[in-house]
Amino acid sequence: LFFITVGFGIDLNLVLARPMLVLSAMSGLLLCKSVLTMLVCRISGMSFANSQQIGLLLCQAGEFSFVMFGIARDVGSFSPEQAKLLLTVTSVSMACTPFLSRLGRDLSRQLQDPSPRRSVGTENLDKLKEKVEGARVAVLGYGRVGKLVTELLDARFVPWVAFEVDPAIVAEAQAKDLPVFEGQLSEAVTRAVGAQKAAGLFDSRKVAVVTPSAVQASLPIVQSTRQAFPDLPIIARSMGKQYAKALERNWNTMAVVPSLPEDTMLMNLPIGATVLKSLGYSEADAEAVIDELRLEVLNREEAEGKSKAKGFKGGTLASLIRWYQGEQKAQKEEAGAEQARDAQKSDDGNL
Repeated sequence: LFFITVGFGIDLNLVLARPMLVLSAMSGLLLCKSVLTMLVCRISGMSFANSQQIGLLLCQAGEFSFVMFGIARDVGSFSPEQAKLLLTVTSVSMACTPFLSRLGRDLSRQLQDPSPRRSVGTENLDKLKEKVEGARVAVLGYGRVGKLVTELLDARFVPWVAFEVDPAIVAEAQAKDLPVFEGQLSEAVTRAVGAQKAAGLFDSRKVAVVTPSAVQASLPIVQSTRQAFPDLPIIARSMGKQYAKALERNWNTMAVVPSLPEDTMLMNLPIGATVLKSLGYSEADAEAVIDELRLEVLNREEAEGKSKAKGFKGGTLASLIRWYQGEQKAQKEEAGAEQARDAQKSDDGNL
């Protein structure tokens, strides 16, 4: 009822009669509000991409303007013509909200585009230099699989540094004091230590892990990393064998393909074992770490499934957990029986 009542005060004839006046007034309103909102977001620590998106989303006039302009007209602060103009500008600006929202979203995606030309941003260069020089592994992409790889490295106290193009993920990780920086490896190292020293900083003694599986995201990262560091071993995820062969053939990259065509945490555990082996760990040691993390992931996913659906008692996940626990128990029993047989043979030999 409120909007219907206010709508009677909007003069569409004014839009047709004086379109430049309405357009200029509305443009000034949108520009001032978007810039002020964006500045507040930037001061609060938000990225430019997110700040401009919020600025465009909130730049139109609010519903309360209808009430204020009506009161101002009634008390004589505005003439009826001025109030009618302001009510019309307010309505037209609100009608532009869907278009401004989409514009802000598209601009934000463009600004956050994971191309190899993105810079590291405004990170503390001293901290970046320290982490880059001390890291043995560079994780390129700190998403779900990137976090999985860093968990494996933390389990063996291997120093690492990660790079991510999503400012929100970077901010969340840095709030936990994790060595995650915005941008790409090649530009980050160049910015931190200089172009001359960057070439020799990442060599065959270190490893780079490219975690995105989509070709559009991973291929530019592999290309820029290989061009900047010719001797650096690179391990990359691939959801298809054809793309994996192309990586190995064209870019001297070790591609890891899940045993099943499913992009899940469990299916991506082998990339962690490959990283540990490339660092010199034995296969037995790497598999032991993977087994521990696999059981942890299974229990974590089962707990999440139960929290989402109470009364969950079966299903593929529960069966997989029971199968895995049974396999572990059977392996231990078999190892114990093998030791008992060896001890028995030793006793027979002594007799």
